[in-house]
Amino acid sequence: MANNSIRASRTRPNIIYLRQGYNILQNNTIANNLLWDSASHVPSRLLRTDGSINLYNNLFWGNTGHSQFFHGFNSSIDNVMFNAMQDTLLGQTGNFRLDLDSIGPLFVGPTTFAGACFDADSMQQVLTADWHLSSGSSCVNAGHPYHVSLPYQSTTDLDGLNRVSGGHIDIGCYEFPEADAEQHIVWGQSLDAYRSAGQLSLTATATSGLPVSYSSSNSNVATVHGDTLLFVASGRCTITATQSGDSIWLPAPSISRTLTVYGDTIMVHDTIWATDTLTVYDTVTVQVFDTITVYDTIVVFDTVTIYDTVQVSIENVDDHSQPWTVNVEDEYIVVCGAAGETIRIFDALGRQLYIQPAASEAVRFRMPSSGVYLIKVGSSPAKKVTIIR
Repeated sequence: MANNSIRASRTRPNIIYLRQGYNILQNNTIANNLLWDSASHVPSRLLRTDGSINLYNNLFWGNTGHSQFFHGFNSSIDNVMFNAMQDTLLGQTGNFRLDLDSIGPLFVGPTTFAGACFDADSMQQVLTADWHLSSGSSCVNAGHPYHVSLPYQSTTDLDGLNRVSGGHIDIGCYEFPEADAEQHIVWGQSLDAYRSAGQLSLTATATSGLPVSYSSSNSNVATVHGDTLLFVASGRCTITATQSGDSIWLPAPSISRTLTVYGDTIMVHDTIWATDTLTVYDTVTVQVFDTITVYDTIVVFDTVTIYDTVQVSIENVDDHSQPWTVNVEDEYIVVCGAAGETIRIFDALGRQLYIQPAASEAVRFRMPSSGVYLIKVGSSPAKKVTIIR
């Protein structure tokens, strides 16, 4: 029994030789073979058996040199059904001649000659030949309609893909994937990189073998050029891999990965003045030899190491100005201009930490740990103080 096999690009007297007994050939591809026998008294034949033969869903194409398609001694043809043959028609229901068909098998990449290779070029053809069926092939959905009842019917083709993909089983060893075939993107790559590297090659693949496309959520951080990411600046963005499918394959579910482009160590020998947001995307060592003053927010995605003084940000909660001010002196917060009022300090959860009447123009509070705090004087609007140590 032969099932889901290829006999292609061979030169010999018998391409298939079956011994005595009950023989079955089912879903095989026999193509571009050269029948040759130096013993002239024995006719060349594509198929020889000394027993009974049963052929189902086989593809015969491009075989030359044979004087007979079938030859046997004390043999019989029991069942020959739903086979595609090039120049011979024998058997019962469902067989057809491919040479009378204007379409033919439409192999993806067959050899251009029959028989074994004879030079380097032909060797390369044999090694790279692709005997899969293309879209529109006469052999697609042309197999036995009741294939599940056939003896020894395999549930998969030579590639391991499920039989059946369309309305009927295909003829030959490969099942052509119909338009509802699913595909997936495989992408295990880490996208952490340093800006100094300049670029990164993307390695996502689709199980269909179709090319994968990429997009970047922020072209100010990185841009996509084919399968390559070019870094523009330090930062983070999302890279998405897609495969839109074709006439055979459905679109694959997209996959997104976070790209982090790391910068260099920030060396500060005087003062950093950040009037908006200081964003750090790396495990950055910030060496401050004087003062870092931030008037809004420091956004840190990893680690920042500070080796000297860190001042605080102070801002009004609303647009109203207050007659009192907040300053920082060493390890103290100093509230000025609140004489006669009660000063309260709250943490970010609204818990009151300090309450003290202002008996003088300047009231000093020891600076708490890093965090966001609200300072309220009397009934006037509060000021927000952000402390970063």
